[in-house]
Amino acid sequence: MKLQLFIKTCALVGFIFTLAVNPVTAQKYEVKSPNKELKLSVNTSEQVSFIVTNKGLHVMKAAKIALELDKGNVLGNSPKLKKKKLELIDETITVQVPCKDASIKNVCNQLSLSFRGNFEIIFRVYNDGVAYRFIDYNSETAVVTNEVMELIFPEHSLSYFPQEESMYSDNERLYNRLPISKIKKGDFCSLPVMFNTGKTKVLFTEASLHDYPGMFLAKGAVNTMVSQFPKHVLETNYEKNPLYETITQEADYIAKVSGPRPYPWRMFIISDDDRTFVESNLVTQLSGKSKIEDASWIKPGKVAWDWWSDNNIYGVDFKAGINQSTY
Repeated sequence: MKLQLFIKTCALVGFIFTLAVNPVTAQKYEVKSPNKELKLSVNTSEQVSFIVTNKGLHVMKAAKIALELDKGNVLGNSPKLKKKKLELIDETITVQVPCKDASIKNVCNQLSLSFRGNFEIIFRVYNDGVAYRFIDYNSETAVVTNEVMELIFPEHSLSYFPQEESMYSDNERLYNRLPISKIKKGDFCSLPVMFNTGKTKVLFTEASLHDYPGMFLAKGAVNTMVSQFPKHVLETNYEKNPLYETITQEADYIAKVSGPRPYPWRMFIISDDDRTFVESNLVTQLSGKSKIEDASWIKPGKVAWDWWSDNNIYGVDFKAGINQSTY
């Protein structure tokens, strides 16, 4: 009986993984979420692109993703697949300083695509979203000149658009509720940003952002949003405004790197239930392990912002400023 049960279990697992990743053609691959509701269809024919559906309904298309490096090397253009690997990730993450949950179940199907040119793209499909990241294994890589992502949403999709005037931002913007088609071409926003296709909502942001600029999204053609990045800063000063640095010199690239490294996760929380966006822990799940071995000394508490204390208190019987009395 035990042997028969083992054989049946192995057959069931094999069947599930067959459903999870289905090579439609030699250059198309499908990955489903553990609950089978989200599906990511990846195409690696002329460039790397993917389509996301939720419960059979089209959510969005990434028409192109690529990483542009120095010496004209572009990871993702005319990709030549060497091998693919599917694995089920099922682990528990312990959060050292909990925000929502002290213990998080991290369960997803992961598709790793390795290409000629010594790079890899990792795709993950969770029950509450999808994510991808580039990993470059080239030891000679010195700079990233640009990272390309082109998102196309269904017609009549709305955006909760935190429009920015500069990529040197406080990230304290009003979330304008606008049809994507009505956003002016070239206008851009910071992250996170939410889109509503009518049947499904998508919250886009990033995770595991280390030694790399934050992404912004700019309006492209019709219902298209494209990635946009600030240039690497070479020189600044505080002469004009003591509260803000003035950028006086920029490079012609977005990031300076040193050989092989993984790049930030691009992640999409996807659901037709608003509660998902409050409950989701995807940013934490994709942020990697803490470098602090023992964080027991870190305790949540109150905080005083110096510039508020220094600028906004008046009509009091003590000298206001950055001092104990003001705090």
